[in-house]
Amino acid sequence: MAKYTYNEPTNREDLTDVITNISPSDTPITTMIGKTKAKATYHEFPEDELAAAAVNAHVEGETDTAADAPARTRKGNHTQIMKRGYSVTETQQAVDKAGVSDEYAYQMLKAMKELGKDLELAITTQTEDKAGSTTEARQFAGIPGLVTTNVVTASSVTMNAISDALQKAWEKGGTPSKLIVSGTNKRAISALTTSNTKNIEAAKKKVVEAIDVVDTDFGRVEIVASRFMTDKSIFVLDPSYLAVAWLRPFQKKELPAVSDAKAGMITGEMTLELRGESGQAIISVGAGA
Repeated sequence: MAKYTYNEPTNREDLTDVITNISPSDTPITTMIGKTKAKATYHEFPEDELAAAAVNAHVEGETDTAADAPARTRKGNHTQIMKRGYSVTETQQAVDKAGVSDEYAYQMLKAMKELGKDLELAITTQTEDKAGSTTEARQFAGIPGLVTTNVVTASSVTMNAISDALQKAWEKGGTPSKLIVSGTNKRAISALTTSNTKNIEAAKKKVVEAIDVVDTDFGRVEIVASRFMTDKSIFVLDPSYLAVAWLRPFQKKELPAVSDAKAGMITGEMTLELRGESGQAIISVGAGA
């Protein structure tokens, strides 16, 4: 019998039954916007608007005439197919594993979370709506490609830039309630206010430096940090006008067995619907004022 653990080969290994995975899986924009149904690979959504206010005074007894109302506009976005596959050998499925009773089910759940991240990335970063072909995939335009009316340029993150973007959207009839920002810009917005006024909770011996909600001249706005945002842009959004339009919800299917392994694929098809585009805004940071 060995005196020390260093030279005893029969000591059992110590492997916990908990698998740690800290990869971020939160999808803030996808979570806050709505869901709707697409019925074709090009999903269209009509928009209408009221005539501008005008002086409205008429002579007594004049002849009535009716003006034609302006035609509604049609906007649209192509659907995009997303898929993730997963495969597990029959041997890996059979062996005793730490923290996993069913390897195949575990890999399927991982693929679903990865698809959620892929969708969030597309909504946050894609700039082009592509019709696609037999050799090129269809692609929907994300928020940077759809929001074009109200774009504010600023050399840095300032309350003036935020107010300018909110005002532009407000003047078009919008009431944005969310600012989607990167981690760097979240800190920058917090620093705009906490540098002068610190929120001190004496009972808890705590100083609050973070700002999550800002009351502005154009309403209360929540600051939402997203790991998918770059430092070069801030989205000023009213989520009630945004939705993921699903042509085919994510569904899993078993792939034919061609080896001593089990394989599956999760596939879905969707696009981004944005109604009331002129009521949204984007702040382009670092582009000069």
